[in-house]
Amino acid sequence: MNVIALLALCCVCCFVGARGEDGGDVSGGKNQEAKPKGGALDKINRPRGMGNPEVATAVTMLLDYCKEQKKSSTKQHLNHDEIFFRNCTFSCYFTAGQNGETHELMTMPKDTPCGPSKAKCDEKGKCPVVVPEGC
Repeated sequence: MNVIALLALCCVCCFVGARGEDGGDVSGGKNQEAKPKGGALDKINRPRGMGNPEVATAVTMLLDYCKEQKKSSTKQHLNHDEIFFRNCTFSCYFTAGQNGETHELMTMPKDTPCGPSKAKCDEKGKCPVVVPEGC
């Protein structure tokens, strides 16, 4: 079941919809920048002040990083329940040969969005803002 949820998350991240400033659909031009809609992104535990565009950017960066770090493996993916912006860590799931699926807790790469006011993880894997518990 987690695989289905992750596929849905990837689809939301890859095929984002567009919204106007008031949340309504944007009609017209093909060159307008797409902004993510709710859905799976709303389920990610994020700090206050970090909206869907920032979360979508971070999730895409983390998935790319997971794939790069585990490129000798197959079927790399993320679990939205195991992305911890406050600690700049996340779980990278991958299939390792005949051992089946496993995961590794990784530190988010430097400059990954991690909090409000465009806060980003530093080189030591720390978010420079204090994020309250439960966020």
